[in-house]
Formats: sequence, structure tokens, C-alpha cells
Amino acid sequence: MATPSEARAVKSLNKSSGGRRFVFKKFSQRIEEIDIDVYRSLGPLKAEPSQGSSFFRDCLIEYRELNTAEDFISIYEEIFPLVQTLPQIILQKDLIVSSLLSRLKMEGRLSHEPILRLIAALSRDLLEDFIPFLRTIADSLECLLQSGADRDPEIIEQIFTSWSYIMMYLQKYLIKDVGHVLRITAKLRYYPKDYVREFMAESVSFLLRKTPVQQLKKDPGSGAVLEVLILAFQRLYAELDPVELTFIWKCLCNKITDCVPNGKSLHLSRLLTLLISVVQNDYLGKISDYQTMVELVGLLLTMKIVDPDSEIIDKILQLMLCIVDGLSNYKKMQALLQVSSQWVPVFDLRSQSAFNNLIEVSAERVLNLMMNFCEKLGGEIPSFLDGKSREKLSRIHIFFEETLRYWFGQINEAIEGNLSPILFQQNKLAVLWGIIRCFSHFTDAKAHSSLLMDLINTMDKLMMVESSLLFYQTENANFIFQNMLVERCWMLWTYLLKIYVMPKEIRLSTLRILCYYEPIYYEHSKKEQAVDSNTIIDVCETSHADDPHNNVLNLLRAIEETPLSIATSRRVILLISKIQMGLSAHRIAEQYMPVILNGIIGIFHNRFSYLWNPALECLTVLIRQYSRMVWDRFVKYLEHGQLVFSNKS
Repeated sequence: MATPSEARAVKSLNKSSGGRRFVFKKFSQRIEEIDIDVYRSLGPLKAEPSQGSSFFRDCLIEYRELNTAEDFISIYEEIFPLVQTLPQIILQKDLIVSSLLSRLKMEGRLSHEPILRLIAALSRDLLEDFIPFLRTIADSLECLLQSGADRDPEIIEQIFTSWSYIMMYLQKYLIKDVGHVLRITAKLRYYPKDYVREFMAESVSFLLRKTPVQQLKKDPGSGAVLEVLILAFQRLYAELDPVELTFIWKCLCNKITDCVPNGKSLHLSRLLTLLISVVQNDYLGKISDYQTMVELVGLLLTMKIVDPDSEIIDKILQLMLCIVDGLSNYKKMQALLQVSSQWVPVFDLRSQSAFNNLIEVSAERVLNLMMNFCEKLGGEIPSFLDGKSREKLSRIHIFFEETLRYWFGQINEAIEGNLSPILFQQNKLAVLWGIIRCFSHFTDAKAHSSLLMDLINTMDKLMMVESSLLFYQTENANFIFQNMLVERCWMLWTYLLKIYVMPKEIRLSTLRILCYYEPIYYEHSKKEQAVDSNTIIDVCETSHADDPHNNVLNLLRAIEETPLSIATSRRVILLISKIQMGLSAHRIAEQYMPVILNGIIGIFHNRFSYLWNPALECLTVLIRQYSRMVWDRFVKYLEHGQLVFSNKS
């Protein structure tokens, strides 16, 4: 019998007329001969499945006679009892899909054709219910291609034949949201091999042709077009010389300039995104004439935009940051100084433009740009604004002074003891930090240095204040947090017992939290009880032993943290025996019984037989002494384990 490689060699023979007929075809020739004729095939199409059956079951039976590969036979034996009727298929759809996709590997290439045809048949049965699986299937096909299938024309044909059938069967539902199909097929549409992209484009184009025009108008897909353009430009950048690249971005700048008077904000935002991609890809070094972009930014600063949170504002600021970074990376400091003087309007913000009062409406965005200027110029020039520019930055100066005085007043109130709750947003603290970083560059440091010094001195005083009220509030806040955290940990343990799932990582992490906070919580509760009842609390409470190392939580944590081996088994057995002795002597509070039950069951989950007998003895003592609290939980756990075992068998 011929091997798979020999069979492929026979199929690769060139059988065309003429000389040298019996030679192997080239890979490119075999790819060109692939014809996905799903959409225009004249062959008979089965309109209905067999009576009482389904398309999936009929396809499974058909390939059972045609294919005897190991992977397909294992699938047949696994899922055939589950697909006798259509309701069964709908109920077991998750299991069926996962079983089929798990066999899509290059090692089982002889089973690929029936598996892919079964996936297509399943889509015909499930229809709209099959759509949630499309992303997983597309990712699996992409992984199969990357594992070597993209060099096998037969598998390529099988993959895209199956995918085309899925598109055809589900077209009624997919045309309602074409954007979803474009998103899930992005990896295949941008696959490195051009022939893979062509086959995927055929299937997507079929869907687009079937989509009504009105539906396409609802989602014009400009985002997808923009993504394609950015990727295309990225490939061109590496090949173009500086002259050609300069021509491209100058054309782009001209388009943006023409778009400014029209007021088409969406189109302008897309063009700015494309221009930003040019600068961000570190190709500014190829462009010697940067003045066009600087002038473009100056034009954009005069735009009138009603919404101060417009996406265009973010794009303009992002473009400015990219230009600053690019000029700085290529050591064009003189050009950077010139840019800073030309972009004064973004810091002045007194004209009726899109950036009017932006320093007050969204200070953090403007300060981010300021900090970038300061970082790039700070090492060489301490202040890059001349006297004329300072006169134009009165609003910045006022904003800086008002912010510093505000924080000076707030800190003074804290020092004087007026500690009423004050809620600060994170961006306010970020603005303060940005002002401190930029203060010396955008103001006359000598004339305004007293503001910063006053703020620094006030902060020093605050750090030296010893307020008992502050300590009391901090202590109470910590206790409230600890109390809530301990309660959440107990809820987690209870939840694990209810669902009978106890991963080692969750057990260990929860025990670490409880070991840290539970003693603090217990001691605080003990003090409160003593104050409330005016009684003396016995130090030998049952919930904790005198030695913290004998605490049941610490013992369980030590068991989980100890690496299991023959050498360490003796130590773990001693820890288990301590818990057993504490249970026998009734030295452990009842609130810890569910934790102990969970911990002992976790020992059995470790699958280390040397610990099973000591753990079983400890479990016996636990059930005997505290059956009222743990028996029902233990029985339910056993029932759940039997159910899981029976399902697996």
C-alpha cells in the first residue's frame, strides 16, 4: 500500500499534453489548480437530511465508509452515540465542536477532510446557533495553517472548501453583522501567504455581495479600510526611499489640509490616524522637511470643534507628541525649539478654537504634551520659551498658580486638624505632578519660586504632624478592610465546598490571606469584647492556640506549601497529626471545621499516597467529633465525585 507521501507524489504528476509530461508539478502550479467551486457548483445539493436524521449524522456515516484513519475513527466512536437526533446534536454542540477541533493537527492529516466536512455539516444543522463557534474555528484553522498546512495544497483546499460551505449555509444570519465576520477572519485575511489571503477573500467577498446595500451603509467599514491602509503603508515604508516616502506623507498632509474647512470630523480623524502611523513607525528620519507637518498642526489648532472631548483633539495631541519624539530621537534640537515656539497656541488657548480653555477642561492631556517638551529639551535648555512667548502664556501661568495655591490650602487644612473627608480624583494628582515637572520651563522660576517652596514647606509640616486622630482613623480603616477581606475569604472557602472544585492555587492563596489577617481580626475582636463587657478574656481561646505555629490555618498553609516528596512526607504527616490532636482535644473553634474539611480533601487531591492514611485518620476524627457540621458537606462531595467519575467513564 502506498504511503501518504507516495500518494501525494502521484497526485502531483503533470499529466498535461506535450513533452515532459510525467514530471512533478511545482507548488505554485498545484495552488493555481485549486478551485473552490462551492458557490457556483452545478452538482446536486442535498436539500434535506435523511428521515429522522441530520446532515451531521449523514455526513458522519458517509465518511465512516470512506475513511479509516485513526483520528477519524476515534471521533466516530466518541460522538456517534451523541448525534442520533437533531435535539441531541443541539444539546451536545459544545462537546462536538471541541472534539472535532482537537483533532485538527498535522499528525492526523488523513482525517482532515472528513473533520472539516463534518464542521460544515454541523453548521447546516445548527444554523444561527453555530455562529458563536466561528471565532474558535477560524483560530483553529489559522493554527493548522501555521503548523505546516500552508505548504500542502490538498489541506488548503479542504480548509477553504469547508469554510466556504459554512459561509454559504449561514449567509442569511451573517449578513446581519458583516463586521463580526471581518473581525474573526482578520488573522486569515492578513495571513503572510498571499494565496491564503486570496482564498479567504473569496469567501468574504461572497458574503459582502449577498449583504444588502442598506446594511452596508449602516456600517461602512471605514475602520477595516483604515487598518488595511496602515498595514499596507507599513510594508511600503521599508522599501521606499526618502524621496518617495516624502511624497506620500506630503500628499497625506494636503488631504488633511483640504479636509479642515469641510468639517468632516470622522474623515479627518481617519486621516490623522494614518498620518500618526507614519510618524510612529520611526520613519521621520527619512523625512528632512518636517515643516509641512508643523504647519499642518498649526492649522489644526485653529479649528472650531464644538465637543472638547472630540477624538480629533486626541489625534492632534498625539500627532504633536509623535513629532516631538521624532525630532528628539534624531537630535534635531533647533527644529524642536522652532516647533515649540510655533505651537504656542496650544498652551495659550485664548483664541476661540477647538482648544479654547482646554487647559481647564482637560488639563492632563495638555500637561502630557508639556512634559514631553520638557523631557526632550530639559537636558540642554532649561527654559525654551523666550520673553515674547511668556507674555502669551498668561493663562498657563494663572492655571499653575491656582493649582499650587489650591493644594497649599488643602494641606494647610489637614495640618490644622480640619480632616473632613475630601475626595481627590486621580487626574488631579497627575496634574499636580505635571505642573511641578513643567514649572521651571513655562514660568519665570526666579519670580515664582516662592510658590513651589511654600508647597514643599507645607508638605514637610504635614509629614511631621503627629495626629492621634489620623492614627485612629487609619487604624479603623485598616480594621474595616481586614474584616471585609476575612469575610470574603470565608465566603470563598464556602463557595469552593459548594461547587466541589478546590484548585491548589486557590486553596493556598486563600490560606495565606487568612493566616495574615485572621489573627489581627481575632485580636481586635477580643479587645472590643473586653471593652464592651468589661470582663477579662481568657488568653487560651479555643479558636487559636497560644503558639501561632499551631494555629490550624498555619498548619493547613504549611501542608499546602510543603513540596511533596518522600523526604518531606514525614514533616507533612506531623502537621496532619497536630490538626488531629487539636480536633480530638476540642481546641479548635467550630468556625474552622469547614476549612479543615476542605484542607483534608485537598490533601487527597494532591495524589500523594504516603499522606492518604494520616489524612484519612484525621478526617475520621473530624467527622466523629463534628458530624453535625461537616457530615452533609462530606456526603455531597462524595456524591459529586461519583457523578464526575461516572460521566468520565
